[in-house]
Amino acid sequence: MRASPARRFLEIRAVALDHYFVQGPRVHFVKMDIEGAEYLALQGMRRLLQRDRPICLIELHGEEGQMAAQLLNGSEYTLTDLEGQPIAGPVFPSYILARPR
Repeated sequence: MRASPARRFLEIRAVALDHYFVQGPRVHFVKMDIEGAEYLALQGMRRLLQRDRPICLIELHGEEGQMAAQLLNGSEYTLTDLEGQPIAGPVFPSYILARPR
């Protein structure tokens, strides 16, 4: 019988993009692949989405991804697949391109 591998945890400091870019350069593009934490990340950059209106390339995962897409829709972004075809929810593809309206 094999022993199960020990679980290891690594604590990492994180900062919301709204706090990081308070007085920084304008953000033009955001690429996000964070395995299900898309909605949480977008919540931490709401001000940036309104101020800078960056284009976002996002890999969506599960329910969090669906919520992220809805947040972008509510923030006046147009969502397309990677070939530029409009996306009409509630089901979204794995990768979306979000452009400000």
